Amino acid sequence: MSNGSPDKLKPALIGGVAAGLASSIPPISCLNCLCCALYIGGGFLAAYLYLKEAPPTAEAPLGDGAIVGALAGVVTAVIGGAVGIVIALAFGFGPEQMIEMMEGFGAELPPEARDAMLQSGGATIGAQLLNAMIAGVFAVIFSTLGGVLGAALRHKKAAPPAPPTAPPPPPTFEG
Repeated sequence: MSNGSPDKLKPALIGGVAAGLASSIPPISCLNCLCCALYIGGGFLAAYLYLKEAPPTAEAPLGDGAIVGALAGVVTAVIGGAVGIVIALAFGFGPEQMIEMMEGFGAELPPEARDAMLQSGGATIGAQLLNAMIAGVFAVIFSTLGGVLGAALRHKKAAPPAPPTAPPPPPTFEG
């Protein structure tokens, strides 16, 4: 970069891939139920890595944190969507598993809803793509917030300017 600031792409890729993979693994993905914690974490990680190489500044670079966080959110959306589709298709996460999971949480499905789910044919690629797009919107929004938070907390303050020194006394002539 010409302005001396570090590259935003590498930290965004690292934060986005980490959040995307974590968001795709079924037990770990439940952390996103806590205010999209994995998405925020991906943006925070990206901002942390970005600012690790950045020079100290007088004010926190919140704009840079937002940009690197948003980029991480896009990467999270792509990785999470792709891995989610592969997992759903590989493990056959269909309507039976969905009904079991819902009942495991105490939900009582009406017979009509149960029949409709069983007749739907399972997790289709179209349904997974729609899910990935919706999750992608949340990933970008919350990763951006994580990037701003990371920039605010990771900011290295520049040293204050040295106080001005008093000028030397004028020379005196004796004579």
